[in-house]
Amino acid sequence: MERGFPSQCAPMSFERERYPNFLESDTIDEVLAEQERVLRQAVPIRSMKIVRGDLLNMGNDFSPLGATMAEILVDVSDNPELAAMLDRVRASARPLPIAVFSQWTISRSERHWLALLYLNFELGPDVAKFHLAFEMRDAKQRAMLSQIEQSGRLLIDDAASDPIVQMRVVAPTDLISMPRGQMVERMRGLSIEVISSIVNAFSYADIFKLAVLHTTSLEAAWPRLLFLDRQMTAVTGGADFSAPPLDEHAALTATRHIELYISFCSWYGNPIAIGFGNVQLIIDRGISAVAAARRPGWQQLALRGENLTWIAPFAVPAWEIVLAWKTSSGDPWPRFLEALDAKFDSIPVDLMPMIYFIIQVARTNNLELADAWVDAVRQYEIGLMPLVPAVVEAWASADPQRRHHPALSTMQLNPELQAKVTFLHTLLPILGETYSLIHATPLEHMDKMVLLTIDAMARRIWTLDMRGIIRALLDTDAPDMQALTGIGLLDSLIVASAWQPNPPNPLLQQRIPPQLLPFLYFQHQLIRCDLAPLDAGDVRYLTHDLTEQFGPATFAHRMLPWNGMQRDTLPDAEREEQITAAVYWLLDQVTRAQAKGSARPAVGRFEIEVPPGFTDLAHFGVERLRILALDGLLLVRLVLAPGMGGIILPWVPLSSVPASWRMLVPEAVIWSLTLALAAVYRDIVCEGKEQVLYPTAHVQHPHGSHTRGRSSNLALPRPSARVRLGGALAQPAKATRHEWSTAEEREYIQKRKHGVKGKVVRLPAHYHASQEQRDLVERLGLPELPETGLTYRRGHTRGTDTPETVAKPIRAKGLLLALGVLDSINHSRKDTTG
Repeated sequence: MERGFPSQCAPMSFERERYPNFLESDTIDEVLAEQERVLRQAVPIRSMKIVRGDLLNMGNDFSPLGATMAEILVDVSDNPELAAMLDRVRASARPLPIAVFSQWTISRSERHWLALLYLNFELGPDVAKFHLAFEMRDAKQRAMLSQIEQSGRLLIDDAASDPIVQMRVVAPTDLISMPRGQMVERMRGLSIEVISSIVNAFSYADIFKLAVLHTTSLEAAWPRLLFLDRQMTAVTGGADFSAPPLDEHAALTATRHIELYISFCSWYGNPIAIGFGNVQLIIDRGISAVAAARRPGWQQLALRGENLTWIAPFAVPAWEIVLAWKTSSGDPWPRFLEALDAKFDSIPVDLMPMIYFIIQVARTNNLELADAWVDAVRQYEIGLMPLVPAVVEAWASADPQRRHHPALSTMQLNPELQAKVTFLHTLLPILGETYSLIHATPLEHMDKMVLLTIDAMARRIWTLDMRGIIRALLDTDAPDMQALTGIGLLDSLIVASAWQPNPPNPLLQQRIPPQLLPFLYFQHQLIRCDLAPLDAGDVRYLTHDLTEQFGPATFAHRMLPWNGMQRDTLPDAEREEQITAAVYWLLDQVTRAQAKGSARPAVGRFEIEVPPGFTDLAHFGVERLRILALDGLLLVRLVLAPGMGGIILPWVPLSSVPASWRMLVPEAVIWSLTLALAAVYRDIVCEGKEQVLYPTAHVQHPHGSHTRGRSSNLALPRPSARVRLGGALAQPAKATRHEWSTAEEREYIQKRKHGVKGKVVRLPAHYHASQEQRDLVERLGLPELPETGLTYRRGHTRGTDTPETVAKPIRAKGLLLALGVLDSINHSRKDTTG
């Protein structure tokens, strides 16, 4: 199927081989060879100049009507089709209906920087195909290209022809008022319309598209294009790449104590109008002209956005925000709030979360700490995005007249953002926001109130009990808008709290990956009510390596234990019934021992290797249980396989499953862990820790701190940094690992558990187990049944006892029962699945 020309609809017959054909894998020699081929095939240009007056008004003293245009004289000796067509043009008294198709393309190397204009002329059956090559490093040829781009026209003729200026009658048009209804075209050769744009060709060139992104003309873009050409040549020669300058500057606010400036690259545009996104954030002392003009007695920080896609692989600064403050003025935070008192919207409201980060890190003036947190700013900013309009809406709701204020009447939120703001009005009161200060704030102080609201909520977030909210927001297979908005806001406030002086650190962390701070907050919520009886040594025993077992941390996804694994929230009635009954039984043994006065204390620190048989724990990578046993409370650190993370859970001796665990723990782990803790608790209390827990040769050592590097001017991945939350902390005591029971007893239990063919089941609270069932339990060596509520149901017989499985005295009866219950559950699953 033939395609038409964009203008005259002549058949297009552009062959791909006429263009320069480059591959990313080409060597420089291959690129140069291709450019030389295209140059050899180009029609030679013998002369070029700019001419005027191509159109004359015959009704007004021959005054010129047309603008200037480029005249290109070429050598057509090797292109007879073009020579014949130009001959016909010169022989005609009127313009000929020549169909024209034009197309620009760009080709660059260190030797040639070419603008190639491909042309097809068609007149009846005759077709002329050729292209012109312009060397853009030549100033005269750049002037010709600017003229062609500006006028959209080009005059072309045979350089060997007579330089005769011809007069041709042109029909009048509606575009030019003609008193006598006649126009005459005065020209040499053929005047054509060049529909294709050189600027458009540059916009498709990876190297040069930035230079024409926000330009008014090709003439205005030449300095930028030449700059990039020189830089690419320098890089080829081994020099560093110099990015386009931050050449526009504006003061956002300034007092005698503090100043805030924004500089941006005019090549890209003003970020206040087009946004601050699509960049990588860098924080340092600044590179703009404003940052370079440092004054004695002043400190400064600069947050810079660098684009990674404009001129890959180089990072190009798009904008830079510079905060400067007088050292003698003290804390820059109150000084900045004072500077915002002048009027509302002196700083764009969508910039407020980013400004809060700069101000808070300026308070410590710790550039290393600020650099470690800078990757968090983009996610934190997204999470806080709905908060700013929510604060403004809350202010406007106090008085209907406020909504008509000129500063707010034009504020329109898109439906998606409005839905998030509406949800926040429900969530914010739960986070302790009463709106009282917001309602009392005059509009001119609203900028300051937005920052104060962020600050107050960040300070308050660690003091609130958020377990129910977190579980509701996280407990969904497909997160909806409310879950994403709520968790995003919580994450943002948690991160913002770490930027404040003396940030909250209840888990006594020293250096952590900043991406794990939201997880540490969720971890704190799990055990916040259980931290009161702990001293610093106990906390450090549980938490000193809590962040060491996680895989590579990024802000692209939430960092939680078991990342990438299903949470397995489906109910399993068989599992729940058997484990609940077993836990009830085990805890009844503890109650009996306490009543007899034979109970041993369940206190101290011990770390237990998870024995074989706990298949669900093994599936989820639970390798050890580090336990801090207090009076009636066990705090259990799940030590997971490398890359899966870790978590601390509180457990009290009850047969019910702690509801708070379901915030972060898979269902299969919840039930297996409940059974394991009840079993080990029974064995310690009823038998004594020394009788069931045996030290191993493995000794746990705290991990050392991580080193980090710095990025270069290339757009390389940033190294994984760690931030300091607390000061120097004492190293925790080395935790000796223990085996649960002896190796011989565990081997016997593994064989013996297959002889336990029945299972423990619940009875109504006032029912008693029969004496036959009690005798059976005693023969099996299991703990005796409680007075009421449980019985033992005999299962099918899978064989008879052998000398290896005949009942022997076992100390770790809790482990025996737990493994027997798990074996029964696994066999039930096999029977169900066939």
